[in-house]
Amino acid sequence: MICNKCKSEWKTDQRISASLVSCPFCGESLAQADEVKPKTFDNTKDALIFIAQKHGNEVLLGKQLKAFFPDYAQVSMNIKKLVFSVYENGAASILQNHLNAKQADKEIAFKRAVSKLTEAFVEPGAAENIVREFAEALGWQLSAVGQTQQSTSLKPSHKSGTATGAAGEIIKGKRRNLKFGRYKWRVLDIQGDKALLLTENIIEKCPYNTDYMDVTWESCTLRKYLNGEFLSKFNSQEQEMILETTNTNLNNQWYGINGGKRTTDKAFLLSIDEVVKYFGDSGDLANHKGWYWRNNKFELKDGKGYYINDQYNNERMAKCGDEGAWWWLRSPGHNSGDAAHVFTDGELIMGGLSVDCGHVGVRPALWLNLKS
Repeated sequence: MICNKCKSEWKTDQRISASLVSCPFCGESLAQADEVKPKTFDNTKDALIFIAQKHGNEVLLGKQLKAFFPDYAQVSMNIKKLVFSVYENGAASILQNHLNAKQADKEIAFKRAVSKLTEAFVEPGAAENIVREFAEALGWQLSAVGQTQQSTSLKPSHKSGTATGAAGEIIKGKRRNLKFGRYKWRVLDIQGDKALLLTENIIEKCPYNTDYMDVTWESCTLRKYLNGEFLSKFNSQEQEMILETTNTNLNNQWYGINGGKRTTDKAFLLSIDEVVKYFGDSGDLANHKGWYWRNNKFELKDGKGYYINDQYNNERMAKCGDEGAWWWLRSPGHNSGDAAHVFTDGELIMGGLSVDCGHVGVRPALWLNLKS
C-alpha cells in the first residue's frame, strides 16, 4: 500500500490491509481501506479456487488454509470444519503428492483422499464433494469415467438397506476394521458393486512355496492354499459374496523376472504395483530409485536397488499379533526362486526372499460383491 500523504509504501496481504484504517507511519486516514477488503464467496468451491489462484497450492493444501479460508468464505461452521478436515486427516497430503502425476494417478489419488476422510468418519457423500472441490481448485480435470467410478465408489447404485454385514457397512461408508468371516479387513478400492478388501493385518505365517524352486504366483503352493483351504473357512453365504477376478502378474519392474501368466483367483496376494497403487506412489518404483548396500551402509541411488524406503512405509506396515512382521506379495523378486515382500518397517523389498521361507506373513486380498 501507499499513503497518499507521506507516500510511505509497505507490503501486506489483503487481510491485513482490510484491517488498516490509518497509515502506520504518519497516522493519516486511509480512505481506500474499504477498497482492499478481501473478496468473499458464499460457497466453498469458489473460495478454494480463489485461494489457489491468489496464494498458491501450498496454502490450499497446507495448515495455513485454516487462517485464510474464513476470510474468503461465508459458510457455516460445519462446512468450515469439513474443509479443514481435508488437511487434518491426510487427504490434502495425498493430493499434494500427486500434483504432477499422470491423469490416471490423479484419479486414484482422488479416491484415496476420499477414503482418508471416510476413515475419519466423514460422511461419504460429503467426503467426495469436498475432495472434488479441492481437486477442481487445483485445476484437475477428472475424466468422466473417473468421476462415474468415484461417485459409484462412494454411493453404490443399490440401496444401503438391502445389504447386510460387511457389504452393508461398506455401503454406509466404513473403510477400516470390517468384519467378514473370521477376519478384519480394510477397503482398498470400490468399483461399482464390488470392493477390494485386504486383511488389516497378517493372519498367519507360511512359505510362498513349500519347496525352494523357480516358481510364479500361478504355480506356488500359497495360491493353492488361499483358493482352497483358506476359502473353506468362510461359510457358504460368505463364499458366494467373494468374486472371481483375473489377476495380471507383471514381471518384477526392476529385475525383469517373469511374473507368470494371468490367473483367476478368489483370494490372492497383492502385487508390487498394487501396493504402490493403493498405499502410495513416491515415484521410486518407476524411476528405479532404491537403496543399495555400499560402504557398510545403505545408500539411496538411481538404478535397481534392493528395496523402496519412502514416505509410505507406515501405510504398508502390518502386524502379526502384537509385533510387526513381513508379508508376501505375489510378484517375483530378483530371481524366480524369490518372491517380493513388505518388510517389518514397511519397506517394499523388490529383491524379495526365498520362496520357502516360513516366517513371512500372509495378508489375503479379495473382491467382495456388494449387491444384495
